[in-house]
Amino acid sequence: MPLVDIPEADEPVEVPADAIEVQDGEDLVIKSQDELDDTIQSRLSRQERTLKEELKGDDEFWQEMAAERGVELREDGQPKGSLKDEEVQELKRKASRVDSLEEQVGEYESTIQETREERLKQHLLDKAPPAANETARETFIREAKARMQYDDEYGWVETDEDGDIAYEAGDPRGPDAVIAELEDSHNFLFESTEVSGGSDVTPSGDGQGRLTVDQFEKEVEKAAQQGDMERMEELEQMEAEGQIIE
Repeated sequence: MPLVDIPEADEPVEVPADAIEVQDGEDLVIKSQDELDDTIQSRLSRQERTLKEELKGDDEFWQEMAAERGVELREDGQPKGSLKDEEVQELKRKASRVDSLEEQVGEYESTIQETREERLKQHLLDKAPPAANETARETFIREAKARMQYDDEYGWVETDEDGDIAYEAGDPRGPDAVIAELEDSHNFLFESTEVSGGSDVTPSGDGQGRLTVDQFEKEVEKAAQQGDMERMEELEQMEAEGQIIE
């Protein structure tokens, strides 16, 4: 760095060349200390970047660093035991194939489950008595499927409230057991609700909240058409408690 005579200084001061500006060919302008610090910092940063770029391609430097740290290098300069480029590419290809296979498996499983459910639905319809109407039919299918799940060993089985398989005499209860239960507890889904003959006017019952048979049948038909399960359960309870009169 050049030496510059500064009037206020006792001796020449060494100043970086970047800190000197010449004006009118004679006068020198010395930058402030902050400006000098910025200039020096900029130069150091530039030198550091240059050094890093040079070191990136300096095989001898990296070999020395590896030796100092006890790291053995292969001929390609990479640590022994690390993956080679072709090995990395092969792993990427395998990962891609695995992702594709997982997607296909997911599609197959979805198709298999749909097929299982369709077969269950057909079995329920074949084994159960005819439904009162289309709404009752859909309600029956929904109620039956809600009580079962598919097991890889036993197929479709009835489950309890905790989702565990229900057993009877040591064997899992299957779709037929569920159908029998629904026939007993939801018989209004299967009984004919058509009223033959008589007046269209519904009797008023006995005035104590009980229903006549005609009233009960019409209420069941209405609830089934509307898919009103709450009303169906209420009617079922009334029948169980003997609140349906002749």
